[in-house]
Parts: sequence; C-alpha cells; structure tokens
Amino acid sequence: MRRFIYFIALFFGASLPAHATCEGKDLIQTMPSEERAAFDAVVNAQPFPSGNFWRAQKGDQEVFLFGTFHMGDPRHDATMLKIAPYLDSADLVLLEATRNDVKKLKTYMAQNPEILFIQDGPTLPDQLPEDLWQQFSKEMGVRGIPSFMASKFRPGYATMMLGIPPCAMDFVSGDAPAGLDTLIQNYTRDKRVATKGLEPFDTAIGIFNLLEEGDPMEALRIGIAMTTDATNSFITLREGYFRGDHGAIWEFSRRTALSTPGLDPDLLKQDFAKLERVTLVNRNAAWIPVILEEAKDKRLFIAVGAAHLTGETGILNLLANEGYTLFPID
Repeated sequence: MRRFIYFIALFFGASLPAHATCEGKDLIQTMPSEERAAFDAVVNAQPFPSGNFWRAQKGDQEVFLFGTFHMGDPRHDATMLKIAPYLDSADLVLLEATRNDVKKLKTYMAQNPEILFIQDGPTLPDQLPEDLWQQFSKEMGVRGIPSFMASKFRPGYATMMLGIPPCAMDFVSGDAPAGLDTLIQNYTRDKRVATKGLEPFDTAIGIFNLLEEGDPMEALRIGIAMTTDATNSFITLREGYFRGDHGAIWEFSRRTALSTPGLDPDLLKQDFAKLERVTLVNRNAAWIPVILEEAKDKRLFIAVGAAHLTGETGILNLLANEGYTLFPID
C-alpha cells in the first residue's frame, strides 16, 4: 500500500530526484528465475502491460498517449527529444494537472492546512502505541522532519511521507529536478501549445479525503511496518519505468504490499483495493469522456503517469473498448 500512496505525492507534477545517494537493487531484476517466470506470467496476462508511448487511431481521430515518470532523472532529456515532434504537432496536450491547476491546489492547501495537519484534538503520539510512535518519529527523523512537526501530521499524510525514501527528500524541500510532467509543461509553454487538465484541480484533495475514511490509523500502522527496503523499492520503480514495464511496477507494488509481515492479509487486500480504486480506476474512467470529446476535432497528446496505462481499467484498454486501435511507438 505504501508504494501506491507514494505515487499520490507525485500525481500533480511533483518531482523526486534521481539522487546520487539513491543507490540500491532493482528487486524485479534480482528475482530468482522461477519466481520471475511466475511474476512475468501474471504481468503479461494483463492488457497493455508494457510500453510508455502509444498511438490510438479511430477513423480520422489520432491520439498519442505517453506514460510519464513524475520524478526527476537525467534520462528525461533523451525522452523529451523523442516526444518533442509529437508535442509540436498536437492541437491540445492533456495532462493530469496543468501548471495553473498545481498553483490552485497549492493555494487551496495553504489556505486549508487541516487537510494535511491536525489542528485540534489528539496528535499522533496520542493515537499511536508508544512503540509505533517512536518508530514513526525515528523514520521522520532520518528524513529530516523533527518529531514535533511529525506529531501534527494527519494519518494519511504521515503514511504518504513514509513512502518517500530518505535519499529522495529533495521532493519535500522543493530542490528536486523536474519530472517529465513539468518538463512537458515547460516545453508546451515555450512552444505555445495548448494544454488542459483531465480533471478538476482539487481531485487530489478528494483522493486524500477518501483515503482518510475508515481507519486511517490502520493505514499508518501498515506504512510504518513497510518502511524497510524503501530505497530498493524506489530503485525498482524507477528502473522499471525506464524499461517501459509499467505493468511489472504495478504487480511488484501489489505483491510487496500484500506480503507485509505481521499484518492481516485480508485487511491488506481491502486497503490495496481501495487505494487502487480511488487513485487509478475511478480517475481513468472519469478521463475517458474528456478524451473522447476533445478527440472529435483535435489531435491529442496525453501525458499521464505510467501507472494509468496498464490493465483492464487502464486508459489504453478503455480506449480500445471505445473502438480505438492501439499501436506502440518505439
């Protein structure tokens, strides 16, 4: 679950660095051969399990779909050179959120700090058993966040922060290099290509509120239990993206979440299903009518996080269900 909450922090143009100290193992590549074969079989059984760049064709309608990596990485320079001609020829670029959407979201959150921080009532030390609070406080300390500040985090926000490995905390300070979404927006601004958000600017707030429903303290307990191997998980997600293996990233995250030791497997499955539904499934379904309407009279370039591409409920398969034929772009 923590790996997916980690992506929530990245949905709206946030970026994490390919930090020099973020070094570790790609846990997919180091799987034993039999385990890897079973893993690949599950991944490849899903629609559109790999490939970050696609063309969708339906009659004279042409839509280009590109799965982004919201974190900064030097390899993005080559990616931007590859997609620049398609951006140049687009009538409209659809994004999860435009620059203006991000600005509105930041303003809204600054005006409503209760979204992320406990304003009244018991704080985290009051709500967590002493041993879990000490563990959480320690995890925040290695991320440069003092305990007096961490004590005021809302449980959902606290869980999200646990998903950021210590080596990638430039994300919080704002010093991280730009992710692909930001680079695309910089390019379209300079080239005066029209952009539009696929959803309202406050969608992230709705997601956060949904995740706070039920027992958010249970989610935080899961997050604390899953803080081991954060850097290797980060490396695995990053390298999987650059191989175009978004389906493998999804399956790796699912297996990692559901195998957390010492936690109820049924509860983990419920939490995972909820997180998948509110962060990906519902949003993908809501985007399709927007895409279909804009595609009637425009050549579209769509740039969204690569996790939105894969599977039965991914936007590639949803477009295929609408009569589009999908072609991978090498």
